[in-house]
Amino acid sequence: MAETTKEDVLRWEARQGPRAAAAALASAVLVIGSGIATAALFNDAPVTGAVDSLARAGASGGVGDLPSLRTPYYEFYDERAVSVLLTAFARGIGFIAVAFMLVYLGLAVQNRSKAFRRMWVYVVLAGGVLGAIATIMFTIGTSAEISSFLDGPRTVDRAGDIGDSSVLVTAQLIGIPGTQAIGLSSLALGLGWVVICLNAMRVGLLTRFMGVLGIICGALIVLPILSPLPIVQTFWLGAMALLLLGRWPNGLPPAWSTGEATPWPSQQELREARRRDAASEPEPDPEPVSHGTDGRAHPSSNKRKKRKKRT
Repeated sequence: MAETTKEDVLRWEARQGPRAAAAALASAVLVIGSGIATAALFNDAPVTGAVDSLARAGASGGVGDLPSLRTPYYEFYDERAVSVLLTAFARGIGFIAVAFMLVYLGLAVQNRSKAFRRMWVYVVLAGGVLGAIATIMFTIGTSAEISSFLDGPRTVDRAGDIGDSSVLVTAQLIGIPGTQAIGLSSLALGLGWVVICLNAMRVGLLTRFMGVLGIICGALIVLPILSPLPIVQTFWLGAMALLLLGRWPNGLPPAWSTGEATPWPSQQELREARRRDAASEPEPDPEPVSHGTDGRAHPSSNKRKKRKKRT
């Protein structure tokens, strides 16, 4: 960014904010949508029984030349290869959209904190791009391996070779974010996500709730220990779309309009502020007492006092 003044920075953020919001919304839809689509595609996939595998284990001469029990599954996969590839493309684009939104948030943090290192912007961008490449590469490599298997002898030995190609090994080394296989892209995207959200919370661009939830999202990219579907990440990305569009329910955090670091107050600070506000409120004036011509309290006032005592 060539902008140096606060006004230029705020104008740049105002221009790029809707694009970052669109990226957040697109990533939320694409990542969880591709996950749901993949689960639906393989819902009726044939499953190899453990009993059948054990029954063949004691065959004389080994089982390498026997027909593979995985053949029905590979046929099922091959029939849906195009649909699987489309879901992989959608998931890959979703990773790039996540990275774009986090880059915008990271640059906004840097505009308010000189201590924040720009390196993390490049880290998260590399993680998103590499994650997209690995996702698509792994799907293409798997489809090619299965097609080659089905075109030749469908033996146990040949089925065991699926996954050993250089394309699949490279894709696994790069790593697909959100899977159990931790690779370079998973670490880069997840770690960058955590660091950017932590610093965005510190300078006041994110509320404490959104900051902590964003940190959890980044951790789940590296260690997906909850649902196989990215439900937490989808919720956070949808909420970020609202925030970046300026439609946050309680109003935008002040740091977005001041262009300076304005840390979000803690719960203790909020409680103390409420106590100070309550203590500074003036006490209500006492109700005036009406008097008769003789200087004594009017009978109606005495009646009101009696009614208050009875209540």
